[in-house]
Amino acid sequence: MGLLSFISGAVSSVGSFISGAISTVGSFLSNTAGSILSGIGKCIPLIREISIAVQIVAHAAKVIGEIFKEVFQKEVDMEEIGAKIRQDGTRPQMEGETAEEYLNYLTNDVELDKEKHEKTSIEDKLVNMATGLSLVSDSLNQKLGVNITGEFLMTIGKLKLEHDFVDHLIKNFALQDLKNTDRFVSYLKNDLVDTDKTQMANIVKTTLLDVDSNLSEREIQNKIYDMKYEFNKP
Repeated sequence: MGLLSFISGAVSSVGSFISGAISTVGSFLSNTAGSILSGIGKCIPLIREISIAVQIVAHAAKVIGEIFKEVFQKEVDMEEIGAKIRQDGTRPQMEGETAEEYLNYLTNDVELDKEKHEKTSIEDKLVNMATGLSLVSDSLNQKLGVNITGEFLMTIGKLKLEHDFVDHLIKNFALQDLKNTDRFVSYLKNDLVDTDKTQMANIVKTTLLDVDSNLSEREIQNKIYDMKYEFNKP
């Protein structure tokens, strides 16, 4: 159930292509950025509807892009970043090179092959966007001291979580000295127990109130119920 229920047991030729492409481009990234990309790859609904996968990743990219702009005071086109990484002649991320430094190299020193980019298939568009999203998320991890994961990103997209909620949620993770955003995913899955469950419930409640301080207790519980329902439905 949940996010992974999107994924069929069978592997289509399209699914094999995307999995192979993600594995290949992941080797160009640091272990941390590559891990984020791998997490996205495991959650992408390859079989059911590739258009749904594009919508999910695109929404996550939009939200993370807005947070990136606030933190780094600059905009980034994640699909273009991913396309540049996959272009012939682009060097991999070097050992010890931060995600921000690699982003600067891609932005300033690598020219996009616009003719090829304009002819991008929907499968390549998905891989490019996921790749750029992973690198940008890793830059936020390094800056904010959190661990934005691939499944967390896909959850943002699946639930269509808004910028304000995600921004405050990440900040509240940092304030509670919690690094792994998969804790939020586990909460939605109802996998947490005891103090972990209570702590995450309080963080989600605080986040909802950060976004709208006028919410009643009942409205908060309804919003949490709706999130869990949307996450876990087939």
